Order: sequence, then C-alpha cells, then structure tokens
Amino acid sequence: MHFDAPPGTLAAVAAVFLASGMLQGASGFGFGIASMSMLPYLLPPKTAAVVVAALAPVMSAQILLSLRKHANWRKITPLCITYILLGLPLGYLLFGYADDRLLGQILGISLVLGCGGLWIFSGDRTYRLPGWTTVPAGTLSGILSGSANIGGPPVVIYMWLQDVTKEEASASLQAYFTVANVTKFAGLVVLGIKGAPGYEQVTASNCLLGFICWPAVAVGCWLGLKLFHRIDAAKLRKIAYALVILSGLVMLVKSIVVKTA
Repeated sequence: MHFDAPPGTLAAVAAVFLASGMLQGASGFGFGIASMSMLPYLLPPKTAAVVVAALAPVMSAQILLSLRKHANWRKITPLCITYILLGLPLGYLLFGYADDRLLGQILGISLVLGCGGLWIFSGDRTYRLPGWTTVPAGTLSGILSGSANIGGPPVVIYMWLQDVTKEEASASLQAYFTVANVTKFAGLVVLGIKGAPGYEQVTASNCLLGFICWPAVAVGCWLGLKLFHRIDAAKLRKIAYALVILSGLVMLVKSIVVKTA
C-alpha cells in the first residue's frame, strides 16, 4: 500500500481538510462541498470522492458529540430513510455511469438557482415546510451524496426552513450527516470490493489517505465549533446559503471549462 502523491500534495490535501472542517463546525455543514470544490485540483475527482467519504463519518460524529443534546431525531429520521432507500442508490448509479460534465452542469445550475432563490425571497422570515417535503429533500440529498459527495444542501435548506433554533438545526444536521456518511462509505466499500464499474478508486490506500488527514479535520472542526458559538442565526443562515451557491458555481464552471478525464 502506497501513495503516489508527493509530500507537497499531501500537505495541500490536509490544508483543504482543515479549512473544510472549520466550515463544517461553524455552519453545521460544508465539509463535503468545500473539500470537493478544491480537492479535484490536487487529486483525481473519484479519488477525492473516496478520500472525503472515508473522513466524513468520523468528522460529523465529532461535531455531533458536542451538540448532541439539541438533536431532533424525529425530524431527521424520515430524511435518513428516504436518503438510504431512494436517493443513495440513484447517486451510486450516477457516480458509476453518468457523464461527469453533464452531471456537473445539472447539479451546478440546480444549486445556484435553488439556493439563490431562497436567499432572495426568504429574508429574515421563518418558513415551515410541510411534512411531505422530507421525501424530496432526503432523496435529492442521497443522489447528490452518492454521485458528487455534496449531499448536504437539500437537507440544510430543509432544516433552516423549519422553526428551530440554530443549535437544534446544527445538531440535527450532524445527526443526519453521521447516519448518511456512515451509510455512504459502507456502500462505497461494498461496491469497491465487488469491482463495480466506475468504482476502481475505492482502494485501501485511498481510504487510508483520508484517515491520515483526520487530525487536520479534527482541528478544523474544533476551531469551527468555537466560531459557531459566536455567530447569530441570521449570519449562520447566510453562511449556509453562500456555501451552497459557491459550490454550485464552482461545479458549473468546472463542468464547462475543465475537460473530463
């Protein structure tokens, strides 16, 4: 088992995870979209996806331990069920078979328009979405997670459009992400072992690279949690929307400009 990347690249990967962990701790989400927006410039895209997937379960569990008393499991259970049963299997199919450029364009446009509209029209009002919206939110989260490792935005938007405190929203999101990330990584491992088409990068060395970078993520999450307690709910909401829009723009530009390998 060995790594082909030079030490400088490994240091840059650790720096990306440090920054992504800070975003996750401070805003309640952002690890996946931040890391997947930067890592493909350092590693092959599918390698980056595997490394992030290996790190994500422990990262979200770490933050959940700090906020667990505020988690609302009643709200996130339907999201987890639809994520696992409906969205994630479709995301796995897209990851293995879909054209990367077309998928990137569709996801980028959806993220920018959807979250941009929420930012423009929501203001400081609190919306309550009907219960049935957990199905599309969880399903879309699973599709985005399985295909591009950015499953957070649909659930983040859903949670922020509930009548909850920032502590309850962030803690519930971490509970959801912990379940989702464990399920996602377990599925990747199974598909990699079986040799499914498109999953050749699910190797022990790539997973180990993620585990090696864990200290950088741990420090980033700790710093982000310190910042979390200093930010009010309105600013936190704007950070979340800005991260989603940034992710969509980066994905859209990359899918148009960068040639598929």
